[in-house]
Amino acid sequence: MVKIMDAHQKKRKKVFVFTTYRLILMSIGIIFITWNITLYWTNITVSQKPLSKTYVKHGGSKDFITTGYLYRRNPIRIKNTSSGKEHHGMPTKDVASSKLQRHTSFKGNPKQWDPGFNSEDAVSENDLMKELEKILQKQDIFRKNQEKAQVKSDSYKPEIERNDVSSRAGRSVIQIEKSSRKYFLIGDKFQLTVYMKDKFGKNVTQGGDFVRIWLKETSINSHVNGVVTDNGDGTYSGEVLLPWAGHPTVRVALSHTKEDVNTVTKAINKYGLLNKMYARFINKDKSVSENVPCGPLPVFSLDQEEMCNLTKLNYGYSWYSAKPSSAKLSCDDWVYIRGTNNLTVPDLVADRIRYTQHRQIGEDITITVIGKPANVIKTKPTLCSKRPREMSWREPSPSGFNYRGNWIITSCHSNLTQTVRNYHKCLMGRHVLILGDSNTRSFVQFLVYMLEMSYRTKPMPMSSWHDFTYAENQYNNSLSWYPHGSPFFANFFIPKYKLQPISKHLDEIGSANNSVVIIHMWGHFMRIPYKVFRLHVRKIRASVENLLRRSPDVDIIIKGPHAMTYFDWITPVDAIWRKHKQIWFEEFQGLHNRVLFLNFWDITVGVENVDIHPESKVVWSQIHMLMQLLCLNAYR
Repeated sequence: MVKIMDAHQKKRKKVFVFTTYRLILMSIGIIFITWNITLYWTNITVSQKPLSKTYVKHGGSKDFITTGYLYRRNPIRIKNTSSGKEHHGMPTKDVASSKLQRHTSFKGNPKQWDPGFNSEDAVSENDLMKELEKILQKQDIFRKNQEKAQVKSDSYKPEIERNDVSSRAGRSVIQIEKSSRKYFLIGDKFQLTVYMKDKFGKNVTQGGDFVRIWLKETSINSHVNGVVTDNGDGTYSGEVLLPWAGHPTVRVALSHTKEDVNTVTKAINKYGLLNKMYARFINKDKSVSENVPCGPLPVFSLDQEEMCNLTKLNYGYSWYSAKPSSAKLSCDDWVYIRGTNNLTVPDLVADRIRYTQHRQIGEDITITVIGKPANVIKTKPTLCSKRPREMSWREPSPSGFNYRGNWIITSCHSNLTQTVRNYHKCLMGRHVLILGDSNTRSFVQFLVYMLEMSYRTKPMPMSSWHDFTYAENQYNNSLSWYPHGSPFFANFFIPKYKLQPISKHLDEIGSANNSVVIIHMWGHFMRIPYKVFRLHVRKIRASVENLLRRSPDVDIIIKGPHAMTYFDWITPVDAIWRKHKQIWFEEFQGLHNRVLFLNFWDITVGVENVDIHPESKVVWSQIHMLMQLLCLNAYR
């Protein structure tokens, strides 16, 4: 009987029993593995781009701090005045520790399997080995990812090294002119000098950076843009007008370094676009379709036979694409077009730009301006609607200032109030034709509301925002909107016939017309080469000249660019708007006295506009500024 039991015990499955000795060895192993994973995750956290950041946003009457994921709204990064350190967007300690705790939890810990675990319980050795194998595999994956990241980093090393000597907002300093002066008067100008320094604290000896200066008093909803002069030696002279009495704050920011501007400009000129675009080809029986890259420059192939010249199909504006690979598709089968968020700039370089643009230099400077409450600087007596239109092309900055929520033009005078009656009377019997992008779509929505219009097409908020829109009211006011032609970076395919150039719409306006025509090209055109933008402006100029010849009563308004600080956009807007304004100015020579140019840059810098689409209060200011320049003071 004993022999039978011994034989039976030999056949029993061997089990792994936890003894004191084995528990000690197992604890040592867990500590060793956890420590290694900690090292790997700490290294990866530093080498990869940060997953969360801390912003400091100034808005309304108080400041607040928000923690969230990247690539959302990003105002100018303001220094923490209590610590004197900038918020650089790197992961906080809590975020890093929680991520570390989440990824280093050991799945093989017996207490995690069963809260009532007993060390005398039996556990299969194979299960334990499988858990250890999983952890080792994860460790190997972390190592490989780290090696890949290092290889990618090395491939862009020249860009990073070259940027080491570029200007750093956190290192740069401000010197206030006439620092002994404590009080100012309304109409004075506050002056300062910015000394740019690199990441090592050394003086930058060359100019080329783009710097902003502005004045604001949040408590009374007032702001004004300033003027910055590049001295060419790494210093910048800032000057800001003091239009009202109170205790305003002066702010200075580094918008873009010259290195970042050159990086983005080179990518745009090389690829024809900052964001990639695609053309969809569909044959006549709709049995075959294909998407291929496209853009305004022929950069897709050195072999002309492998490229489609779509210029004729794009209403005479240069456009090219890669040739579809299918033999059933020809270049004439182009039907749709779309934009994307994919950049032609490497991700590492784009991330570097995001973390160096629109950063505040120094701390806020609060000053005292003496004067009676509600007193502001006097404006010119000329009625704004009677002011020569040529002045809109040449007026210096600031063209005006915002006081208690109202935009005041400094070079002229207007008492026009923002009422339905005044707007109706001003536009009585006139059609408003708006040509542009989503930033003119907002004009449509506000004017339809203000003029009490009814949509005859699908309402603007409900319809596809690239579709034609028409509205009218009982007071003989009407309005229509068209999108401009390619490039149009909608993140979905649009039928190309819906994207017709502005010059074509102008050529279709008949004679003896008295329409108000608003033209805007900014958000989509800042991502293409300057020479392509100039071609569009030149053709618009020719169409405007012909239109004014056959319809002298037409009012032509060019809606200028606006400022923004959106984190995801790496386009150097401060550099591009200056070049675009120069192109508009040069191409419209000879028509400055017939065409009105709206400078919306000053409005949006002072209000610290973040998004590509300004807030509603900014849009209202833009529309009322337009109406002041078109309309009389008041209507009976």
